Amino acid sequence: QHAEQEYAEHAQQYTTLLQIWWLCEICFLHSPDHVITAPLIEWFRSCFSYTPHDDLSGDTSQRIESSPHFWPAVCGYLMHGDHNAASLLLQHHSAASDRMNTRMASSTSTRDIPGIIVELCFLLTKYPALSAGLPAVEYRSKFDSWQAPCKLLLDTLRRLPRRADDSTHQGLIDVLEIVTGDIPALTRHADSWYGLVIARLMYSDPSRRLRDFPALAETCQKALNRLVGEEEGSEPSTTFRFILDIDFGSLLDHIWAYFGESSKWFNAHLVDLVYTNGAGLRLLGKDNDKELRRRFLYEYAQMLANIPALWETATTYFAQAGSDVPGSADASNPVSRSFIEHVVRHQQLQTDTKALRLIDLAREYSLGDDVVLTIYRVLSMNKWNLQRYGACIHWLLLANDSQRVAQVANALVNRVGQVLQSNDIDEAFDPTLQLPLVRRPSESCEAVIHILDEVQAAIEGFGGEGYSRSDRLAFLGKYRDLVYHALARAKETTRRSLSFAPATSRDFIRPDPHTSSSSSSSTTQSSTTTATLNPSRQFCKLLTWLLSSRLAPRTFWASLILSAARIISLADATAQSQRTKQHSKGPAPPGAAALFSAEDTLVLMASLEELCLTHRSDEFLHNVDDKTLRATRLHFTHNMANALQYATVPETVPASSKTTFLGSSLVSTGPVARPAGAFVPRR
Repeated sequence: QHAEQEYAEHAQQYTTLLQIWWLCEICFLHSPDHVITAPLIEWFRSCFSYTPHDDLSGDTSQRIESSPHFWPAVCGYLMHGDHNAASLLLQHHSAASDRMNTRMASSTSTRDIPGIIVELCFLLTKYPALSAGLPAVEYRSKFDSWQAPCKLLLDTLRRLPRRADDSTHQGLIDVLEIVTGDIPALTRHADSWYGLVIARLMYSDPSRRLRDFPALAETCQKALNRLVGEEEGSEPSTTFRFILDIDFGSLLDHIWAYFGESSKWFNAHLVDLVYTNGAGLRLLGKDNDKELRRRFLYEYAQMLANIPALWETATTYFAQAGSDVPGSADASNPVSRSFIEHVVRHQQLQTDTKALRLIDLAREYSLGDDVVLTIYRVLSMNKWNLQRYGACIHWLLLANDSQRVAQVANALVNRVGQVLQSNDIDEAFDPTLQLPLVRRPSESCEAVIHILDEVQAAIEGFGGEGYSRSDRLAFLGKYRDLVYHALARAKETTRRSLSFAPATSRDFIRPDPHTSSSSSSSTTQSSTTTATLNPSRQFCKLLTWLLSSRLAPRTFWASLILSAARIISLADATAQSQRTKQHSKGPAPPGAAALFSAEDTLVLMASLEELCLTHRSDEFLHNVDDKTLRATRLHFTHNMANALQYATVPETVPASSKTTFLGSSLVSTGPVARPAGAFVPRR
């Protein structure tokens, strides 16, 4: 019930403001010499329509004039300018119903009451309307021609004998006195002083000009106050008086005092309307029109800025206030620009769409690069908190904020490094090391793969330009390639040894999501005619490059070096097993080709020694014991010997070659041809 009452109050307040606005448009947008009778009648008829008593809308077969509300209803319709409704009601009078058809034949006498009623009904439907462009003198002539027969009917009626119990006679006199412009009669039947003003315009002085309205309003208000005692401070009476007096400043103060905060939109738009239509100099003053308009627009825009759903509308009003040209936005004004910047900076970035709109506004109003950079940084921090690291880097790359990109990349490198503190790359991502019980990677390893994929997608969104923004970001991109090369090695190994493994383990062997979908068909088609990539050799080259280029942080060196040693160990074990099988059938085959070249092996050995000699060796090798270090050095030495004595596994394998994949290495089924000038060790 309280909500309904509050809604009704707001609806009534809104209706009152609309009535005031309409009257302001009529009085303030016309010149003082203009005749505004027609729009005023339309305003009063629409805003204060007359509603007759309920007993007049029932059965019309009875004598409707016997109702005590019949003649007040006819007078009420006339006072509100509804001549057709008054004529229609009079036609239901029993004395006139029999003669309506004869009046159309122009043979009705006006010497009795039925004839007078019929003639009056006809005259009411012919009330002259003041059309646009019609000169006041011509309209006055038409009005006098219409009112002259009404005055004759009134004289005829007064000469007719009157019975004491005849209410029709007195009712007709009241109606004819109204339409003939009798001031006392208009005053008696007026509901309000502004209703009396409209009635006098309709029936007494329809050609009155706007400059004469203050005197007319004062006369009507005093006359009605003496008659019915209307309070001068009632609403909306006081507001209408300020408007008809053309007192613009007092009107604004009164509306603010009466309606409070809800009147800001009214005052702002009213001042802007007056200024736009060129009436500002006349109503606001030469030196006050621009500043007054700007002040009201600023106040209303500040109110809109406090409403979350209308912040963008507020920026439009601030820009409009900064321009002296109506209908154009100008944010070059320092005050307007400061207001807009304050609104943009204090918005919450709930969605990416809103953030992009804020960035567009900041650039549209030239708020400065620092505002755009702040929005990008806040948005990237929101994505970081949601663990959407690719989106975080994307917004920072858009902002061209290399410093923040480096900070985010360092944080992601540390997060990836935490997963590999106790495992090398093979242990983390290669599910084939514990055959036949093939396992899936841990959840932390899956998270690392997801992070690397997001970073790669963010970098590729800028065409690879992100690599130049940060070394750590470039490392994450290359490290992702290293991980997928490890998965490719695992896929090749599992392809030959997974026939006895559980079916669920095959699901882990994933392709690169950025390359496999577009190149799977072409790779299959070309593998029969061209060379096939060797995943083991690709993995080894990329691993060595990360160390030699110093792109990998030292916290990752131990993992990379141990992964290289494990690859060499598995290759040697596979080659030894192959030689043993072939030796039982015939002569021993030559040694296996090396996965790491001599130069790559030197890089691995130098990197291991650098880790051991640094003062932070305990931190970098905290989970590596002396036994593992000795085994690693031995594997590197053995690989160096193979690389010098035999050859290095090529990065691609011709389709016609008999070389086969065994485990995670390549074992040649025949002698490997040395290139010319190759070093041949002494036996």
